[in-house]
Amino acid sequence: MFLRLFVIAAGIVVSINLYGVDPTYIWGPRRGGLQSGARLLSASGKLQPGDPIVVEFVLRNTSDESKTIVIQQYDDTHPTLGTNNRIELNILGSSQRRWQHELGPGDLLKKRQYRVSVSTEGLPDGQYNVTANSAFWLTVKPNHGTGIPHSRPIPVTIGNPERTQLSSPEPDLIDTIHWGGQVAGLMAGARMPDGKSQWKNGQRVEARMFLYNASENEIRLEYEIPAAAANWNLHLEHESKQYVRLDSTFFTGVEPQIRATVSVKPGETVQITGLERKVSIGGKEPIDQLVSNPSIQLLEAPAEFQYGDPKRLIGGKGNYTFNSAITIHRDDIPDLTMVLSAGGIPFSVNESVED
Repeated sequence: MFLRLFVIAAGIVVSINLYGVDPTYIWGPRRGGLQSGARLLSASGKLQPGDPIVVEFVLRNTSDESKTIVIQQYDDTHPTLGTNNRIELNILGSSQRRWQHELGPGDLLKKRQYRVSVSTEGLPDGQYNVTANSAFWLTVKPNHGTGIPHSRPIPVTIGNPERTQLSSPEPDLIDTIHWGGQVAGLMAGARMPDGKSQWKNGQRVEARMFLYNASENEIRLEYEIPAAAANWNLHLEHESKQYVRLDSTFFTGVEPQIRATVSVKPGETVQITGLERKVSIGGKEPIDQLVSNPSIQLLEAPAEFQYGDPKRLIGGKGNYTFNSAITIHRDDIPDLTMVLSAGGIPFSVNESVED
């Protein structure tokens, strides 16, 4: 809120903004004569640990025509925390509840219902960036909507970033495991069995995943395990820097939630796939079960897809980078789901490779 002092002098009313300039919004790209903006509801952009992050989204009509718009009411948010301290809000609109607004040329829509709040409980001090692919989901016709993009980072400082001390894995682990960036004191890494980097069609490329605790405190966490191998969070990148389309399919039906629990001490590296872990299936009592590695099947030609098959690369030859990620849940950071990406692993597909 901005406070203005009105002074009457010589019959003239002078408006003085006691809080400085008007609020500055970070604007996304324009679409269809509309533009989404956002700002952190904090005068300094700084928060104390535990303070909520409150982001206000606004929408303006950048066209020279009046517009009647129907916006889906915020149904839920599923905030995630990823590499480089990026908080993605993942705002979901309701298909049943909507707001209708009239916007004249140049009008700014600013309503309390278009604010999002996220708890920072448990987050370490640091510099963060908050993003949202879209905060305004417009209903353009029955059962069809479109989002007004934003996707611009909103910088947030929590506490004193200089207080956060992070360590690095041991040198031999840096050389043999491909590490991603840290997320709330944790790092994910991956390596192929025995450091293998040459594969051929008919083989299954796989990578073991690891977690490293770079913080000064023990971290207890749960990590998600997909019910089907094709559901691992992974992708390939060609040496040309293009993402590679992988062959996959979706099966109908409800899959059980599968999670494993692990505690990682400060400076410790633990392997989380390719070995047996205590695994809870559908919230039931944990049992010992082998946790598979994220993998991709190499095939010379298309073949029928069976349930349980991993994603597949068809007829691929050349040099690639294998990228995988793991989803983490922590009781000490209850409002955010963490997605840890391992470092990319270079490998090649070559028919001259021996079995």
